[in-house]
Amino acid sequence: MIDLVATPGVAAANQANLVFGFLPNPPPPSLGYITAVIAFGVLLIHVIKLFSEKSSDRKKRFDDINDSFWFRSVVVPAVIEPLIKFIAEQGEKLKTINHGTKEEFANFLKGYNQEGEGVAARLLLLNIINKQMYEKTIEEFENIEDDVTLLCAIKSGDFDEMVHKKAKHTEVNALVTRMYAGLNTILDNLKKQHHNI
Repeated sequence: MIDLVATPGVAAANQANLVFGFLPNPPPPSLGYITAVIAFGVLLIHVIKLFSEKSSDRKKRFDDINDSFWFRSVVVPAVIEPLIKFIAEQGEKLKTINHGTKEEFANFLKGYNQEGEGVAARLLLLNIINKQMYEKTIEEFENIEDDVTLLCAIKSGDFDEMVHKKAKHTEVNALVTRMYAGLNTILDNLKKQHHNI
């Protein structure tokens, strides 16, 4: 049996601690105490991670809804539908003047440029959503426009040898196919960029 008789100085110090509201000196940490602290720390980390993920999921869901809203409600009706309609109508107009006169090609180009300016202005809406989306779209749209301009310059007789060399498509049907391929490229880029937002 252990003698629990304390020396007078130690007993007085323990009594003073109790009187002033202090607990006696804690026992040295045991393995159970350390395990409990680690378990509490792990639990705390998991709770913080759970709330962080929940907050992140809410923000991601809000962003997805917002992006989908903008794309479905603004981009599709204001940009994509007019672009598709423009390319389709211009391709059909080109087919009707396939063997037309110089004046018909000159008039076609004038009308194409006027309507094309309106479509290009609509494409600026893409810049609000994603600058890269806009840049890729306008680049391909301008490439189509350049090909149309070159073909019309050749067919209307308003060209020099340099223009003829630059022209990739000197026949109407080849150009119409190129216009649809360019539209397809634009739509593919829009789809990829929309998924990357």
